[in-house]
Amino acid sequence: MECVDGEYQTFKARDGAYVRKHFFGKYPELLEMVANMSDDDIWRLNRGGHDPHKVYTAYAAAVKHQGQPTVILAKTIKGYGMGESGEAQNITHQQKKMGTISLRAFRDRFGLPVPDEKLMKFRICNLMKIQKNFTI
Repeated sequence: MECVDGEYQTFKARDGAYVRKHFFGKYPELLEMVANMSDDDIWRLNRGGHDPHKVYTAYAAAVKHQGQPTVILAKTIKGYGMGESGEAQNITHQQKKMGTISLRAFRDRFGLPVPDEKLMKFRICNLMKIQKNFTI
């Protein structure tokens, strides 16, 4: 299916119903692929560049590949993880700070161990120390 980057960004700035209609709805065979999925299920689909399983699989294959250069192309979302404060929006590059609601949503989305009372004062998170809480 043909799709330009601006359309991909728009899909992620909208919702699952929009993606169903404008992405999967372009072709009957694509629409059939998501016929049993809810709009929420469609919304939760990850692009390759944000799916740790896909990134790991591509990297493992690239490491094993011998005899010629290997390139991994990853489709990603501008401002991934920023939620309403910038995900898939053109303001992402200028966004310097996130408000409390956006920070809370970011923390919850990625399961970061930061209590509410420390959220606005939080500066850095060492993922190596808390990696046991993350699964890939």
